[in-house]
Amino acid sequence: MVYQGTVTGPTLWNLFFEDSRHAINETFFTEIVYADDLNAYRIFPFSSDNVAIKASLNNCQQELHKWGAANQVVFDSDKESQHVLSLTDPLGDTFKLLGVTFDSELSMAESISELVSAAGWKLRTLLRTRRFYTDADLVVLYKAHLLSYLEYRTPAIYHATRAILCRLDAVQTRFLKDIGVDEVTALNKFHLAPLTTRRDIAMLGLIHRTAMGKGPAQFKEFFKRDPHTKALHDPRNDSNAPITRRSALGLVAIYNLLPHSIRGSKTVSAFQRSLQECVVKFALAGYPQWAEVFSPRIPLVSHPIMIHSQVMASPI
Repeated sequence: MVYQGTVTGPTLWNLFFEDSRHAINETFFTEIVYADDLNAYRIFPFSSDNVAIKASLNNCQQELHKWGAANQVVFDSDKESQHVLSLTDPLGDTFKLLGVTFDSELSMAESISELVSAAGWKLRTLLRTRRFYTDADLVVLYKAHLLSYLEYRTPAIYHATRAILCRLDAVQTRFLKDIGVDEVTALNKFHLAPLTTRRDIAMLGLIHRTAMGKGPAQFKEFFKRDPHTKALHDPRNDSNAPITRRSALGLVAIYNLLPHSIRGSKTVSAFQRSLQECVVKFALAGYPQWAEVFSPRIPLVSHPIMIHSQVMASPI
């Protein structure tokens, strides 16, 4: 027995639980372990039938249960589930990972619906107090009580379509409208960029951290340098799928377009601060799509970073 809350508990549990992966690997699945949460996945060819995939999932589950029986580990059946993630032929209900609801099509519609619903009453509660505070105070309260809640799921929902994400963006739009502050003022005076801009900057920060050789090693598989050009390899060259273009993988092309002075930032905070300053320049210059200046959803041939590069180089 490894008791929770002891100093040696986590280490002892990791040592005990470590060989559970062998049961999974023997069925050609790959494990992902976080404490006692165990997930397994396998990439199947597009032509694979769901019946065959389901049989393979059952086999993996049975082998893991055999390991559990031999090591006196019982898996909670209520927390076990099987899913086939596919845009065309999904299988399985929604499931939660680290507090985020995923659907088998990865549309993230249900996750965003839950988020918008919860944020709605939080926002109403905040706005009831507006007669006691200045605009600056309300923005500080919004950042403290809502913004972190809205952005917790950013890496998971970033690839969702505009139609789905606009419901989330409307939360901040409503807040600014109710306190009588326009988006440019919120950006320039209160340092509050639109949520779509903040998502782009957050994910570009992830790419920059990986490019500096920091962060989880798994990201290096997706964000790696081309040995010839020294720029990051663009995943768009390998896949033309819309979900690739609007995901963090599509942001690699945007990262490569950034000026060297920004990509050369020594820290992620300095890098993101430079990006925020660029957004302010575009907003003050009157560029109509300034909130999407770093968006991968705009075609590269007409992307503002390419067409209006002089704006990024000009002082604020």
